This record gives sequence, structure tokens and C-alpha cells, in this order.
Amino acid sequence: MSKGLATDANILLAAVFGSRTQSILDMFPGAAHLCAPAVCFEEARRNAVRVGRKKRFTGAEIKVAFDSLTRIIEPVAMHDLAPFEQVARPRIERRDASDWPLVALALATGYPIWTEDRDFFGCGIATWTTDRVAIYLQQP
Repeated sequence: MSKGLATDANILLAAVFGSRTQSILDMFPGAAHLCAPAVCFEEARRNAVRVGRKKRFTGAEIKVAFDSLTRIIEPVAMHDLAPFEQVARPRIERRDASDWPLVALALATGYPIWTEDRDFFGCGIATWTTDRVAIYLQQP
């Protein structure tokens, strides 16, 4: 499969708690290879504790949701992204230097980024937001 999306932490979090993102994943199973840096999963899990409390999710429910999500969106280890760090950092450092792994993943795979974070706009990589990502997933 040559089509894919490098997925941001905010999309992972939305897939766990948001119906719109989950419905997109359900509508287009296997339409693209979805992946995210392992650190994005870690960030989403940290934020899930806070969000889960507000939405009255138990820790066990959150764990099950993330376990299920890793079957749909592949976590990519940091050591696989390290060779792209030097190229990725300058593209994002003025906005949020900690986002370099997602830029590195997009560079490594040639995939656009699926995010709700405007920090990626202008980094030289196509970005898709949730309200438009179905267009990308429908393309042959």
C-alpha cells in the first residue's frame, strides 16, 4: 500500500474519545497505512488520563481503547525515526521542536500528516485535518 498518513497525538486522542475521528477510521478500514511515532502514543496516553476523567472513562476503558487503536494505527519506534531527525527539526523547530518525530515519520514514509495542530502548516509536508481527511482516504 503506497497511501498512508502520519498521525498526530491529537488524532490518537480524538480516536479514543471522539466519535468523528472514530467514524472516519470505521468508514475507511484499510484505505491507507496509518502510523504515528511511539512518542505520539505516549503523549496521547498522558493526556487521556485528564480527558478520561472529564468524560468519566475508567483507566481500564482507556487502556482497552489504546490497545485497540494500535491495531489500526501502527506505532513507530523512535530509533526508526532518528535518521530523519536532522532534516525534520529545522522544519518544525520554530513552532514546536518536540513535534520533530512526526515530521521525521512523514519524511521517512512520504506520507502527509493527519493533525489538528496548525504548527505543521508550512513545514513543507502536506497536512490533512479531520474535517477533510475523508477526501484523502477516498482517493484511489
